[in-house]
Amino acid sequence: MSYKYPRVSIEYCAKCKWNNRAVWYVQELIQTFDKPGVNLIEEVAIQPRYDYPGLFRVTVSKDAQNSSIIYERKFQKDQGTEPTKDYSYEGFPDSKFLKTLVRDYLFPDNKLGHIDRANHNVLNRGEECVPCARES
Repeated sequence: MSYKYPRVSIEYCAKCKWNNRAVWYVQELIQTFDKPGVNLIEEVAIQPRYDYPGLFRVTVSKDAQNSSIIYERKFQKDQGTEPTKDYSYEGFPDSKFLKTLVRDYLFPDNKLGHIDRANHNVLNRGEECVPCARES
């Protein structure tokens, strides 16, 4: 399989029904990073996971050898504790925050316009995780 780069991958727990959230982030990223030669993301993928309950993770790849997790939602049992990884957060990211994380990794010299002037370190904490169980 051949991927196009730069690439963003959003993995999510399908049992938690976070597909609409993942698709919304895809739409936000495609609309923001759309300029060839400046900040074009060549591929955005959503990956439903049934084997990893509660997962919500965003990975960016500059090329086949350079990729990094930029966002991973903490599990409920870990919320309220200090993060063990610098990409581990409580809640879901505001679209401005996610765009900033993507820009900082893929296009650090580019500006995001009004997003750069606002407080973009915002997480959506309004929705509780619905526990899901692995099927036997």
